[in-house]
Amino acid sequence: NVISADLHTDESTPHMQITVVPIRDGKLDAKSWLDGAARCAAFRKRLHSVVAKRIACEYTPGGPGGAPHDPRKAAGGPDAPKPSRGLLRAAIDAVDVVREVSAMRREIKALKASIQSLHTRARQQERAAERDRVERQEAERRARKAESVERDLRARIAQLEADLAKRDPGRRPAPAAGAHPRKG
Repeated sequence: NVISADLHTDESTPHMQITVVPIRDGKLDAKSWLDGAARCAAFRKRLHSVVAKRIACEYTPGGPGGAPHDPRKAAGGPDAPKPSRGLLRAAIDAVDVVREVSAMRREIKALKASIQSLHTRARQQERAAERDRVERQEAERRARKAESVERDLRARIAQLEADLAKRDPGRRPAPAAGAHPRKG
């Protein structure tokens, strides 16, 4: 509802000019804002408390407007009210804090992205390790099967040689499978 608020320090006493559109429940209603001297005085008092935090000035409720005009006290004059040095430092510090917070947020975002990337790579490596484990188990199963088949075949060869030796007693036994025949 505030259209404009202008702080004037061009006179001895800082003052504001405020333009408002007093709307209540969707209708123009000046009474709800400025209903009599008491409401206007309360508004001026609240306004003074805000201005006085930034610019040293005095306000006497019910007193006359301002002090007589003194050009030396107007904005830019040697005796003009000035914001405290701490206010400028506080503003600079606030900007620095905002920058630091922004930098921290960017760093957090980058770290979260790194964590996500690491998590994705870890899942891929876990899946690859699981595939390797399954392949190793399958290779071990095939090796055991091959060893079993080899044992069975060697046993069958030994049985056949024994049967052959019974039927042909003068025959020399054949060298063991995989062995080289002796010369001499």
